[in-house]
Amino acid sequence: MNRMMRWLGGVSGFTLTELITAGAVLGIVASGGALTYARYVRSNQEMDLRDVMSSLRKETESALSSPANLIRSLGHPENTEFFSCFGSSVTNASAKGVSIGRNEAITAGNNQIAGCKATDPNKFYPFVLQAVSGSLLSGGTVSANGIRSTSAGRVVTGKGQTCASPDRSATDSRCEIEVTTSFRAICPPVAAGQPPAAECVTPSTAEFFFTVRQLQSGNFYSRNIRFPGFNNMINPDGSPRDRADAVRVRALDFMRPDFFQCPAGQTFKGFDQNGKIQCGFQENPCARKGPEFANWIFQKMNSDGTVECRKPLQDENCATADKPLRVLRGVLPDGTLDCVDPKISNQGCKEGEVLVSFDDKGNPECIKSVLGQVCPE
Repeated sequence: MNRMMRWLGGVSGFTLTELITAGAVLGIVASGGALTYARYVRSNQEMDLRDVMSSLRKETESALSSPANLIRSLGHPENTEFFSCFGSSVTNASAKGVSIGRNEAITAGNNQIAGCKATDPNKFYPFVLQAVSGSLLSGGTVSANGIRSTSAGRVVTGKGQTCASPDRSATDSRCEIEVTTSFRAICPPVAAGQPPAAECVTPSTAEFFFTVRQLQSGNFYSRNIRFPGFNNMINPDGSPRDRADAVRVRALDFMRPDFFQCPAGQTFKGFDQNGKIQCGFQENPCARKGPEFANWIFQKMNSDGTVECRKPLQDENCATADKPLRVLRGVLPDGTLDCVDPKISNQGCKEGEVLVSFDDKGNPECIKSVLGQVCPE
């Protein structure tokens, strides 16, 4: 046996101990590489989460500063408190060229209350931020921690994609970042140098607050990949932020007067980008043919650039020599009479009735005849 061991010992190669040691070293190197790769992936995911939340913060701050978005938000059904403070006239938004849905405008208008009461400096009032395009940019919140209090909302995936429904996060763990906003109205001072009034009809300023927070039901949160998010209402330690951190917008930048007047002979055409009223003259193209055509009715523009006009009605009527009973229904947009031929054939009045007129479709209208009776003088 000893001879055998000595013979084996003389063969070149690795001993069993060396092989075991080498295997252990390789295992350590492999596990270290796997750990390094896992840390690399985790680091990238943390950066993705941070970048998406930072992007949402910038987008929200910018959108809250846009008067056009604020005008569009006035018509959202869940912004009744915001409308009561700044929506003195929904039609003003339409006049400025910002579309508000009819149902939204009616809903907001029906809920309008006299005066603005959303002015408590220690409260937050829900505000659903809506873009000019109509897409929702945030849900409303009444809480300093940004928990959504409205049915409308916005939840985003860790890749920055907006989920179809704010409640999607309950069933889809990829929907894990929520954006909420709130507002507060500031009344003008009662007197110079005095603090703002507690309640007013027309506030002077709107304060906006936002929260971009990570939901605990998300994939990242469950893997302990977390980012503190952004909130201009409270500090990370829970203490209230300074009011200077709010996004402030002058009420006059997005609230328009109920009444306005253009110079004589001009008509209202809308508002420019600075909110100034635009007026202009209404020109009748027929006047280009000469002053005697100034009051003629414009019909169409010809391909050669000339205009076709029609003289206004001058005691015309539907009756003609061959059709003396033609019925007038009205005047068409081009200024011509809208007439129909009475339908008398086989549609006369019943026995005992007399014809008094024709309806707008040319059908006879009859009443019962009472022979021997006379009308009172």
